[in-house]
Amino acid sequence: MTTTHSTPITNPEDMSKSRALAKRFFSNAADLPISFVLDGKALRGIPQNWRPTSNRRRINANVIERVFEGADSNTGLNIRVECMEYQDSPVVEWTAWFTNTHARPTPILSDILAMDGTFQGASPVLWHCNGDFNSADGYSSQETPLPAGEPLVFAPTGGWSCCGAFPYYRLMVEGGGVSLAIGWPGRWSASFAGVAGGTQIKAGQEKTHLRLNPGETIRTPRITVLSWTGDAARAANLWRPWYRD
Repeated sequence: MTTTHSTPITNPEDMSKSRALAKRFFSNAADLPISFVLDGKALRGIPQNWRPTSNRRRINANVIERVFEGADSNTGLNIRVECMEYQDSPVVEWTAWFTNTHARPTPILSDILAMDGTFQGASPVLWHCNGDFNSADGYSSQETPLPAGEPLVFAPTGGWSCCGAFPYYRLMVEGGGVSLAIGWPGRWSASFAGVAGGTQIKAGQEKTHLRLNPGETIRTPRITVLSWTGDAARAANLWRPWYRD
């Protein structure tokens, strides 16, 4: 595990990185970092022809909520994405909800990703952990460089959310990075691939291939991203007070 020291204070550079991330991913419905396949067609965000709406409200002094919502008039599939942006910590988190508003089942909905986006930064290295599998070697961590090419893919085994893989990651690049947490509902999956100028991250349930009956709703795992500057020890210490609070 990473050695940690005294709790650092969030600095302006951390907050600037987090706000830039929120602006890039959560300014427009079409840019939302989610993707899915509906009736064989790959889609990202909430398409403009679904007439998406956006509402912003301050929940308290430290949290701003942004909600995007739109619906496909042909299939009745409604998507709602709830984003929380923290004002006292460099953290953004979000969840997507899929609901059938028609009187008939939807076409096949598949390959739903709660996180599908690129993070900029040179020389990416991924910190990851092997989770719990009833062994003294469990919860061992390692760091793996991410050159362009085949993605590094993780998923738990046996239906348990942390068996053989752990849904917490730290993407380290020159000068800082992001820490990523994926919600724990069963068999999640995540992949990390080096691309030109950054890293492509995809995460969600391991397998989705389904129809929604009228009135049915499903949700993605919650995704949490903490932006940070400095080294890995500082990243760990920034996460701790936010998570505790």
